Amino acid sequence: MSPEGTFVRAWLESIHRLGNGGGHGQTLLADGYPGFIRAFNNVRDYTSAGSGGPLIPGTTLVGTEYQEIVSFRRDGNQFTAAVCTYSSVVAIKRGDEFTTSGTSPSYHGESLSFGPDPALAPTDQRVPKANQQGPAAAPTDNVFGTWIATHYTHGVDESGIDLNAPCNKLAPGTPPDWPNGRYVTSTPPPVLPPSPGWPEGGSA
Repeated sequence: MSPEGTFVRAWLESIHRLGNGGGHGQTLLADGYPGFIRAFNNVRDYTSAGSGGPLIPGTTLVGTEYQEIVSFRRDGNQFTAAVCTYSSVVAIKRGDEFTTSGTSPSYHGESLSFGPDPALAPTDQRVPKANQQGPAAAPTDNVFGTWIATHYTHGVDESGIDLNAPCNKLAPGTPPDWPNGRYVTSTPPPVLPPSPGWPEGGSA
């Protein structure tokens, strides 16, 4: 995976983790991967960057979420990626019950712009680490290098582009026999190992 791919993956995985530990501001951002607070670069209000707590009290999320870069462009030394997240094999667990969207697609679209920090001299720049993969669910050290986000949005962007539009499909592995729409079952969706994952014990 390229340095650009590492940045996109680490940044979006980080922002999706926000709120798991509760809190707001710097405490909220600390739920991201090492180096995320700097890479976040205040592109959104802290209090709107994550949920700040569980989706529903007394519940947890179980299953496997998938992400796909659906467009990518370069403008000088800046990059913009549009990413779809597919969640139809993620369930809300409450007690012994698991609630999914069935065979109705569950998804959202995001756009992230990023690149080298313009405040740093070229000699002080460090690109994100390439070829990050392994059995770990998260990196243990900073994989962002000195790069920073310059813009982030989701849903409908400022120019009216619907970022969700290309994401309207099921996640891989959604059981075809699930009903269409909200589905409550006693069987949890599969929790697959991270792919490509992160190096165990530190970045390669």
